[in-house]
Amino acid sequence: MHTLLKTATVQPAAGQRRRPLRWLQAALAAWRAMRRRAADRRALQAMSDAELRDMGIGRGEADHLTRPDDRLRRPW
Repeated sequence: MHTLLKTATVQPAAGQRRRPLRWLQAALAAWRAMRRRAADRRALQAMSDAELRDMGIGRGEADHLTRPDDRLRRPW
């Protein structure tokens, strides 16, 4: 009877126990990506025009190149 009570208890699945932390993990990943893009933008802005030309980038493209790729979320 002792073993019957132990096997009768229902344990949540491993995936269900971790589910409440997914939003926190997603928020942390988004924050890290935002900081990484900001650092990339600062590095591009600190370069001279000649250095940017060597890479094939114009001064005005630095902001565009460091934006998140949100084409999948656009309705058009």
